Amino acid sequence: MRYIPTSDDTVEQFRKQAKQLQRKHGGKHTELLDKVAKQANYDHWHHVVQCNGRERPLLV
Repeated sequence: MRYIPTSDDTVEQFRKQAKQLQRKHGGKHTELLDKVAKQANYDHWHHVVQCNGRERPLLV
């Protein structure tokens, strides 16, 4: 799995997008989180969470 630098703000923005989709079109929130993540070139929602929690690589 590739690492994509992901800030807390980005994760929150994705959550809000999924919530808006749910209000407009219905559906399961977890499925909509996956949809939003895939649209942003992540593999799935858990990939977003893992990239957000991962230590950023040190630049030496």
